[in-house]
Amino acid sequence: MKIAILFDAKSEWGGSYQMSINNLIAIKNSLEEKNLELVILSHKDSPLLNKLGINYEIVKLSLLDYLFLIFQNIFLFKLIINRFEICSFFEKKIINKKINLIIFLFTSYKALLLQKINFVLTVFDTCHRDFPEFEEIKKHQTFYLREYLNKNLLSHSSLIVTESQELKKKIINFYQLNHERIIVLPNLASRLLIESVNNVDNPNIALLTKKIKEKHNIQEEFFFYPAQFWNHKNHIVILKAVKKLKNEGINVNFVFCGRDMGNKNFIEKKINQLELNDNIKLLDYLDDYEILILYKACKALVMPTYFGPTNIPPIEAWTLNVPVLYSSFLREHGQDAAIYFHPRSEHDLIFALNKLKNKTVREELIFNGQKRVEQLTLERSRGLNLLSDKLVELSKII
Repeated sequence: MKIAILFDAKSEWGGSYQMSINNLIAIKNSLEEKNLELVILSHKDSPLLNKLGINYEIVKLSLLDYLFLIFQNIFLFKLIINRFEICSFFEKKIINKKINLIIFLFTSYKALLLQKINFVLTVFDTCHRDFPEFEEIKKHQTFYLREYLNKNLLSHSSLIVTESQELKKKIINFYQLNHERIIVLPNLASRLLIESVNNVDNPNIALLTKKIKEKHNIQEEFFFYPAQFWNHKNHIVILKAVKKLKNEGINVNFVFCGRDMGNKNFIEKKINQLELNDNIKLLDYLDDYEILILYKACKALVMPTYFGPTNIPPIEAWTLNVPVLYSSFLREHGQDAAIYFHPRSEHDLIFALNKLKNKTVREELIFNGQKRVEQLTLERSRGLNLLSDKLVELSKII
């Protein structure tokens, strides 16, 4: 059996992009250890894959493939496709490469183009079901698109890869799937961030920190929140907490960084309205080494997001020995490696910030974070072994 991994994630996806990179490298290495024939595919030339030294082949979708996606929803056309076993041009390219199975690193609409080729899907979350009221879920028919893909693809997927036991349970509940077909691969810190750590010598940390802080005009001690500017990332509760503390004569500073996904202008207006320009630093998307430096310079990661059930920044913080303050909705992910606060309560957040002043609490958080990374690493190793074993089994029948 010849297996392909399709890498077509986009950097603007944030955590999903980092997860795709991590899984690409890990699954590739695991399958090669099992001596399974493997090829990496990309939808375009990839500077990242070139940088990582990963050989790949480019497979693009044609206009006819997009028309195929449209017309296959028409009942009569679907009957014709099935009756005459018509393949999309995308699938024909895959067949010509003698590929028997494709691993998608997210729930990709491209799997809809496959009539004969088997596939494995990756599911990052079911947040559209958990929080359908958020604007980013409501606009552009995002809820219906996600449901359409999940309902039309998950039941046909040979295997499903996901990132936590909690998410596995949700997928089974929402879509009535066989639990044996769902494999849990917990995420670890971004591969790109880890490479940045390895490339930065400790003696240079102080100099680089000074340089980066000067570049972004960061003068005071600060808490850190690296996240795209979505509504669900919930920056607003941090602003409310900082304002309340400021009214009490206590100055607390935060650095936010990430791409604007439609909510940054709202955050900027709130900062001006609350007169917090001296307390909140808004930065754009940063290179991995800058993220690394800011992690190492900050007092703690504060993440009040609603979406989960897992997130990459806490894992990065645990890896870098940075204390974590985390949304109480995501306690199963953080376990005893975070201080929790309700994401709708600035009072809860202030209480959490005050707890962090205790040196013993900080040390316990860092220690528990190290243990959490060890636990996730072990679970990920088991998941990769299970996935490769399952694919070996499939190779005997495909």
